[in-house]
Formats: sequence, structure tokens, C-alpha cells
Amino acid sequence: MIYIVIAVHNRLAATLECLHCITQQTYRDFKIILVDDGSTDGTAETIIKHYPDIVILSGDGNLWWTGAMAKGVDHILPIAQDNDYVLSLNNDVTFEQNYLERLLQTSQQYGQAIVGSLCKDVIPPHDVLDAGITMRWYKYQYGQVTYDVTKPAAEAVDTISGRGVLIPVSVFKRIGNFAHHSLPHYGADYEFGFRAKTAGVPLVVDYGAVVYLKNDLTGFRPTARVLSYREEWCRLFSIKSPANVIVHLKIIWKHCPHLGLTLFNICYFIAGNLFIASKNTLLYTLQLCGLRKSSS
Repeated sequence: MIYIVIAVHNRLAATLECLHCITQQTYRDFKIILVDDGSTDGTAETIIKHYPDIVILSGDGNLWWTGAMAKGVDHILPIAQDNDYVLSLNNDVTFEQNYLERLLQTSQQYGQAIVGSLCKDVIPPHDVLDAGITMRWYKYQYGQVTYDVTKPAAEAVDTISGRGVLIPVSVFKRIGNFAHHSLPHYGADYEFGFRAKTAGVPLVVDYGAVVYLKNDLTGFRPTARVLSYREEWCRLFSIKSPANVIVHLKIIWKHCPHLGLTLFNICYFIAGNLFIASKNTLLYTLQLCGLRKSSS
């Protein structure tokens, strides 16, 4: 059995498209757990009407991604068998009919591995966005596995994105749930992957299990070359920002392998972000001064 956990907050159209993909799967032994974190667009009512078999768990809008996923896993663990699986799935992706079947086969092939998905942009030509994540702890640098079309999977990964990842139930029972108290939104999927790898769980990205991502629906990602004061603050500290410095400092502290390297990375990371923030603030201030002069 695969228990599919989807965390949602509004975006009903995307949710319905994702659910349609699930209903078309060749592998049929699954149960959908949808955690609706305070949607105001009629998500719960629509799902109940069109998909009465889906289990809906409710939040008040403050669960965020990690809290919603942890709530779904907490619901599953008392009823699941050790040989069952949890699929962590975002509602902003679509996929082919053999998606679940591929993930399951790959997990079993690699010894009950955690299996991530190859992520491509939903917009043609479907550029590869994520083929597997690597970590260079020196200077805390995330990297990407080079996508090789001749290989069925990437094995040399250090962690995995949670937008489409199959996790054996036995792994949750062994290492615990997603860290929703310390990492409420971004970073919890990576932290879980680091924790699993440290515990000896194999991590694999299956290149035959592709999710197509609606990238414009994801997170706080400012595109301007120079950010306003508010945008720079949000980049550094917003719960919706993948660059949130608190999130990254927590991951460094918990998973960097050596104390000396941990302290170096913390100092290096803080200094780097102070430089970027100071540079952006100066450029934005100069930009404002230029605009005022031109308008006077």
C-alpha cells in the first residue's frame, strides 16, 4: 500500500490536476491523505464532492508544508504496515500513468530505498530542474547531479526534494517524522533526507519517475536584480523563502559532520548573506536616490 500525502493551501485547480494524475495510475493499491491547511477556495468541499474516498485532514492555515506533511504521516503510522510506503507529493506537479509503479519498483530494487523523482519544468521544452541533490559541506554548497539520460537513476545523492518522494513506512518508524517544529516550511525535506542517509537508508532519484513542476506556483522567488528593503528582508527571513537564513543555519548545525566545519560554515554563511544584503541595500538606496533626482 502507498499512502499519498498531499499538503494543500488553496490552488484548487492545481490540486485537481494532480489528483487526476493519481486516478490514472497503473498501480492501484494506494490511499490519498489530503491535508488542507486552511484553504479558502473551496478545496475541501470540492474534494469531498468529487473524491469521497480521499481522507481530508484539516489545518488552520498555520501548519505550513512540514506541519501538514507531519500531520498526514501521524495519521498513517498507526494503521500502516512496515512494508507500506508514504509518497510525499506536492500539488503543483503532474506525472505519467506509471509513476507510482516506477517509484515502488525502484525502492524495492535498491533495498527499500527512499526514491525521489526527476523534476522537469511543465513548460516545454521541459528543462530538467532537479536530477538529484548533492552537498559539499565545505562552504555549505548544494549541487545537482548531472542528468545522464543513459542511466536509470542517480545513486550518488545526499538528500532529496519532497515534491515527489517515496518513503518506506519503516524509515519513519526508524528515524522519526518530518521536523515540523524546527523547520515549518522550507528545508524539512532536505533535513529528512540528510537524517535518513546518516541512518544508512539508501537515497535514489529515479529518472523514469518524472514530475512536471508548475514552477511559477512555488515559494517566494523574487526576480528583480535589485530587491526593495522589504523584499530583501523577506528573502532572508520569510517562512516562504527558500533562502531563509534561519532554516539553513539549523540544517548546518544539525547535519554538518564536524564541529569545526559546522562553526566555519555558520560564520561563512552569515558573512555571505550580510554581504549580499548590504550590497542589495546600497544598490536599492542608490536606485531610489536616482529616481528622486530624475523626478525633481
